[in-house]
Amino acid sequence: MLCYWGAQVREGLGLVQPDKVKHGNSGIRSVCPKTKVQDMSAGRSFVGFIQDGKVSVLRLRSEDYDHDGRRKQIQLKNDRIRLIVCGGDGAVLLAYGGKVLIMDKSTVYSSSRQTLSCLKSLKSLKFECFSTTDRHVPTVVNSLHRKKTVSISCGGEHTATLSKGGTVFTFGSGGSGQLGHNSFKDEHHPRVVAELWGSEVSQVTCGRHHTLISVASSKRIYSFGCGMQGQLGNGKMINESVPFPVNLPTECNHEYTIEKLIAGENHSFALFFKEPGNESKPNPSRGILTLDDRMIDRWLSGSDPWKVIKKEINKVFSSAASLNGSFLKTSCDQHYQTSEDHCGLDFDLAKTSFAKLTKNEMSTSEVVKVVQQMLPSLNPNPTGVESLRVYLLLPELIRRLQKQQRTELTEALASKILQLNPAARKVLETNWSKLPDDWLKGLVKLFKKASANLIGRMAADTMNWDIMTRLLKFVQILQMVYQVCCRANRNITKSDFIITETNDLLDVVRTKNLCIWLSVEKEKYFLFGILCGLAFNNTSVVHLPFPLALFKKLLNVKPSLEDLKEFSPVLGNENVWTDFTHKFAHSYIVILIFFYFNFCYRTDFVDKYVDYILNKSVEEAFEEFKRGFFKACDRCMVEIFEPEELRGVLVGNEEYDWDILKQKTTYEGSFYAEHPTIISFWEVFEELTPNEKKAFLLFLTGFEKVPILGMSAVKMRVTLLLNSTQDHLPQALTCHSLLALPVYQNKETLKAKLIEAINHKRGFWEE
Repeated sequence: MLCYWGAQVREGLGLVQPDKVKHGNSGIRSVCPKTKVQDMSAGRSFVGFIQDGKVSVLRLRSEDYDHDGRRKQIQLKNDRIRLIVCGGDGAVLLAYGGKVLIMDKSTVYSSSRQTLSCLKSLKSLKFECFSTTDRHVPTVVNSLHRKKTVSISCGGEHTATLSKGGTVFTFGSGGSGQLGHNSFKDEHHPRVVAELWGSEVSQVTCGRHHTLISVASSKRIYSFGCGMQGQLGNGKMINESVPFPVNLPTECNHEYTIEKLIAGENHSFALFFKEPGNESKPNPSRGILTLDDRMIDRWLSGSDPWKVIKKEINKVFSSAASLNGSFLKTSCDQHYQTSEDHCGLDFDLAKTSFAKLTKNEMSTSEVVKVVQQMLPSLNPNPTGVESLRVYLLLPELIRRLQKQQRTELTEALASKILQLNPAARKVLETNWSKLPDDWLKGLVKLFKKASANLIGRMAADTMNWDIMTRLLKFVQILQMVYQVCCRANRNITKSDFIITETNDLLDVVRTKNLCIWLSVEKEKYFLFGILCGLAFNNTSVVHLPFPLALFKKLLNVKPSLEDLKEFSPVLGNENVWTDFTHKFAHSYIVILIFFYFNFCYRTDFVDKYVDYILNKSVEEAFEEFKRGFFKACDRCMVEIFEPEELRGVLVGNEEYDWDILKQKTTYEGSFYAEHPTIISFWEVFEELTPNEKKAFLLFLTGFEKVPILGMSAVKMRVTLLLNSTQDHLPQALTCHSLLALPVYQNKETLKAKLIEAINHKRGFWEE
């Protein structure tokens, strides 16, 4: 049954009046559709109906148009319509396939980009933004934050919202009393309609200058606002500023359920369904399609054809809005509490669902393609903190989707994160700081793995500026996450951010005393300098046995013959009267002395030769290294050190105190200080030679010298190597100074395996 009241709605609806329905003097009339009405909406010029997927409109008489009041069916080709929303002189139609159609007074248009672009010229509605200024982009209504809003309706110049508990807020123009606040004043902020407090309001809809409310518990409809044409349904032609009940036929309260309220310009409609014995319930809101665990289970079960699954995948993963609405923490309505400090996501559910999703190769491949197309569409100026949920879900999704050697999705995501406006990026960083530990580490691993992949390509190829640009994005994200972790005191250390593949960039030549020097190839030394500068900034010891000459050059101190002797003792002590050949940086410099030097020329020759070896021959490479080094750290901080001190900060010193190492060691899992394996380990360690102990330090930490702060800065942790046998070697995770030991049956086996491990490998665990 359809009840209508207000401005004259002419006969010709193609409907019949219900039997035995008595109408009072309030101007309310009712008709029964021959075919069930699926949806309807009212605008200024017409009322739209959807019946059996077909659209028909009833033209309304107004001061501008004099229509004959006949209902006319709109001819559509193959589109079945499920939803209609009418505005002033037009309407928007939504087809079952998701297609959007736009209809004006006489024509239906497809929602092409060209057609939709005309919407930009439309006047914007007035929203509560602490001003009366028009807004042409979506703007957050901060006063409704955490009000659990489930429904919104906009009138000519006012807006009404409905909260989950049934509370109604109105704001905007109140000149006709349409706000229901017992006044005719405008409201710039959402204000509760106090007269409805405590009522279980299920629907709210706004007309041009009036508002309709339905209360589920009493099956009543209330109205307020402009009533000059009877649109309030109370039998009076006056404006009302507080809610008054609509005088519905008695049958409506007993035999029918209110399905939908529609408020047009100067008329009102109520659509009732006859469902005996069924109490009136709030009208379920139409939500967008979102991803959930049940949907993924259905994809994996194969119960639906691939065509249907593919269509759903495209709908969900092509829309940031769909992902933002997925995996919400609905228990206790926590998702309604979304704020800058609370994202409202159920991370455990999302992680489980993504793990399921990647089990099906066809679904995974399709998701990768759709996400690749969706990422460029992300808005760098998102509206509201809810819009940032997609940036929290995508890293975990991409980490599981992306193949080992692919970085396209990660790169696209990194670009979009870096493009976010400062305010949005600040909120995202706050959300990062509150991520569960496994999600936070997963975020780091995603960009760390992508960085390692690109570094590997750079090491295998000549300098590629495109790769460097892409790498910079990943490093910037890692730097952002690292700073977030430091500020939030998260249980993740700087060691988690170390990319061990940077060793591949160190194209250096070792001499017999294990000193290294710069290659004549300069391209990679800018990056190398950045790495060393970062190590200095973070007080990290690195295994880089450069001679003192390098640190002198960084501090603008002139290298000497003694520095050449440190670099190459053989060359430094060589008799300058003899012929010699020196292999230097893949090039051979052959110097043949054909003549007798007078004593006065000897010093000059040595000075020039030292200058050539330590300065001129590597000038370009060193300048690149120096530029990179000071790009990553403050020159003023570096210059407070003497060359020997600077070398100590970067590469450590040789003041070994193995007793302190033992005192600072902690034990995890089933190990403890008095465990037989631990006792045997320290006994074996005491028996090692000094060089073997240094090799163990290198095996454990990645460097063989002592940090500038002393051995107390090395905090070794010992844990059990899971699923190990007597044949397994000890392993080490150098980023964490973590030693993993099998439980050996005797001390002899432990010693043999430990020496074998420290002599043959560095001890990195594969992640």
